[in-house]
Amino acid sequence: MVDYSMWDHIEVSNDEDKTHPDIDTASLFHWRHQARGQRMEQFQKEKEELDRGCHKCKRKVAECQRKLKELEVAESGKAELGLLQAKAQQLRKEDRG
Repeated sequence: MVDYSMWDHIEVSNDEDKTHPDIDTASLFHWRHQARGQRMEQFQKEKEELDRGCHKCKRKVAECQRKLKELEVAESGKAELGLLQAKAQQLRKEDRG
């Protein structure tokens, strides 16, 4: 059996409580909290922007696929069909990237 008794008397220190005497500890904690809040807000904005771009791209892909199906059924727009297939392929690559 393993003896864990050496871990019974561990002294844990908190380095956040130790600050330079010329620095107001409460202000330092406030500044850190404020900076963390700003970073989280910036991250959230970037996430929302990426989500909007992703939804926009997915809408474009769905619209392009709908048009492709319409043209395949009609078979009257062979040139336009080729252009839309190329565009659909490009949108799929953008969606993956």
